[in-house]
Amino acid sequence: MTAKWLQLGAALAGMALLAACTGMAQQQEGGPADAEFVHGPAAATVKGDKAKDPTSAADYYRSLYSSDPTNLAAAIGMLQNLREMGSFDQARETASKLLAGKPDEPKLVAEFGKIELASGRFKEAVQLLERAVTLDGSDWTAHSALGIAYDRLGDYDRAEKSYKAALAVSPDNPVVLSNLALSKAMGGDLKAAKALLQQASMSNHADARVRQNYALVSALGGDLARAEALAKQDLPPDLAQDTIAYYRELAAGATVK
Repeated sequence: MTAKWLQLGAALAGMALLAACTGMAQQQEGGPADAEFVHGPAAATVKGDKAKDPTSAADYYRSLYSSDPTNLAAAIGMLQNLREMGSFDQARETASKLLAGKPDEPKLVAEFGKIELASGRFKEAVQLLERAVTLDGSDWTAHSALGIAYDRLGDYDRAEKSYKAALAVSPDNPVVLSNLALSKAMGGDLKAAKALLQQASMSNHADARVRQNYALVSALGGDLARAEALAKQDLPPDLAQDTIAYYRELAAGATVK
C-alpha cells in the first residue's frame, strides 16, 4: 500500500475503533448480545435504554442512583450514557466523585477509562484501563478499550496484547476481532486485518459495525466487490451509493501488503 493510502486507512480505522468502543455489543458466550458497558439487571437496561436515547437513559439511571447510592449498575449506566451524549466533563466529574468513595471498584475505574478514551485523552485512558484490568482481568470490554487506547497512541504491540487478553476472556468475540483487525490495518497489515474481519463477520453476534469495518478493509485491500456487497447489505440505498463511490476511490489507490 502506498504511504498516502496507508495514512488514510489508518485514520479511518482509528475512527472506526473509537466508534467500536462507544457502541460495541457485550457478547455472552452461547447467548444473546447485550449493550456493552451496561451492567446490572436486564430490566433496568431495557427500561433505561429501550428508546436508545442517551439523555433519557442518563436521567433514568441518575434517578435510580439518587434513590439508592449503593446501586452500582445505576452509577455505571449514568456514566455510560453521559459518555454517549458527549458530556465528557460532566461524566469525568461524576466518575471522579464516585471513585472517591469506591477507589478500587473495577467497573467504575474501567468506565472512567472509557470516558477518557472517548474524549480523546488517550494516556489518561491507558492509566485507568490498565488499573481496571489489574483489579479485574475478567472484563473483556476493559481489555478491548485498553487496546483501542494503545492503538490511538500508535502502540500496536501493546494493543494486540490487550485484544488477545480480551479474546482469552471472550473467545471469538466479533467486536474484539474487529478491533484487532483495525489495529492490524493501522499497522499496515491488511491481509491479516481482512482475515480477522472475515472471521468476525461470520459470528452470529456480528452486527453492521463489524461488517462495515470488513467493507472498509476490503476496499483498502482492493476487494471492491466485497466492499460494495457489504455496504449494500447494511446501509440505506443513498448512503450505500455514496459509500461505494468512496470505496472505489480507496480501491483505485490500494494494493495489498
